[in-house]
Amino acid sequence: MISIDEKSSRLVTVRLGSPLDMPEITNLVSTIASLVKSGDEPRVFCTDMRRVVIFPKDIGDRLVGLMRADNSRIVKNGILVNEGTILGLQMARILREGANPARRTFQDAEILVEYLSDSLSPVEVAHVRSFLR
Repeated sequence: MISIDEKSSRLVTVRLGSPLDMPEITNLVSTIASLVKSGDEPRVFCTDMRRVVIFPKDIGDRLVGLMRADNSRIVKNGILVNEGTILGLQMARILREGANPARRTFQDAEILVEYLSDSLSPVEVAHVRSFLR
């Protein structure tokens, strides 16, 4: 399960949930690439992965490729994962290999909101809070 919503010209929210397969990830990569290229300004992403259990290696590798390709057009990406999960460890590896320190994982939604808030308008911050409920 994947949902992507362009909340403003700057903010994009993404929600992923297991199970995920490669066709869904291919569509995700294509959609995000289009959104990133179409915007007049770099994007801020808020990604909710609390419903993902684990990524198969091929999907993790595909996400690394997406992140490397989009680095110059991403201001920040806050990624919410559940505490103490294998996915949290996987995402740490994926983000490290993606080579953009502006992408970070969080286990607390409010800390994620704080991280993104200096790059967003008050209305966009409200969208993020609502999205993460």
